[in-house]
Amino acid sequence: MSENANLKVSIIVPVYNVEKYLEKSIASLTNQSYGNIEIILIDDGSKDASLKICNSLSHQDSRIHVIHQENQGVSIARNNATKATTGEYVMYFDSDDVISTYAVESGIKQLQKYNLDMIIGACIRIDELDAFTETETLPEKECIVYEAADYDLIRLQYFGYGDKSLSNIDGAGYILRGPVARLVRRDIAKQVHFPEDISIGEDLIWNLNLLKVCKRVGIQKELWYGYVIHGDSAVRGYHANREEQVSKYLMRIRKENKHFFDKYMEAYLKNVAIELYCIANYEMLSKLCPMSTKEKVKFIKDITQKEPWSILYGNKNWMKVPMLHCMMLPLYKTGLWIGVLAIRNKKAR
Repeated sequence: MSENANLKVSIIVPVYNVEKYLEKSIASLTNQSYGNIEIILIDDGSKDASLKICNSLSHQDSRIHVIHQENQGVSIARNNATKATTGEYVMYFDSDDVISTYAVESGIKQLQKYNLDMIIGACIRIDELDAFTETETLPEKECIVYEAADYDLIRLQYFGYGDKSLSNIDGAGYILRGPVARLVRRDIAKQVHFPEDISIGEDLIWNLNLLKVCKRVGIQKELWYGYVIHGDSAVRGYHANREEQVSKYLMRIRKENKHFFDKYMEAYLKNVAIELYCIANYEMLSKLCPMSTKEKVKFIKDITQKEPWSILYGNKNWMKVPMLHCMMLPLYKTGLWIGVLAIRNKKAR
């Protein structure tokens, strides 16, 4: 790596109440085979010992820098940390995940070899940090280079309609539509901000906007990243305003990517259907939801009559929605969904 060792990589880590995972997660960064990195830990007003741990880690490794801000959300944290970067490339990392020892080294090699604006590695979902395994040496696997004219293949992957080769990398990994497992040129990272006005879907908006700026993107067919799924993850958690936030992001991506969705409407419909299911299942059926059963039934029935949800009823492509979600559509209008999902969740426990 001597020919590329002068290229500095800034790794941005938003931190919020992750004292249980933080030290082990950051160890996967400090143990990178590529040494010329700076790690920016930006504490977003944690209420536990996370900030104290951040400061302790910075004293142990001079490459670690700590920023503290009052709680403003992960998008603002990432944007603020991006402004403070000094590396040629930027990588985003979640503070309760884990990354391969060779991810940065592998990414830098391919960025330089193919003159890329961004490179993306594969992720795998894991239940705990120790479940992530990796090879002992740099894998040196294939990098697929995409020009702007071919980016629809990446967009389709983000929406669940990608090529199978990008959904089964190394026998298990896939391309995540979040911000992690990527190396991006710093000037592009500073140009493309995470949206600060929504709290659901902001990662997808960011990724779609990146593709509008990048001229060449690489997909490195190596497993880089272990993405830990928690029971209280953003998808499964209670938001109170999930429908409002999701509606905003769904209508925004359709408006900002009209040409893509004109060609691939089924990708949009699939994601609308999945988000409607999440509202019904994780929001309405949460113990934290204050609505009565009658109010929940009326709420779901009412929203199916307005955008973006109404597109599921009457679009010629609606039968391309996955079977489970297709079967749920009439149940939302009749109110029967609440019993069906309650039974389904009980059996799943």
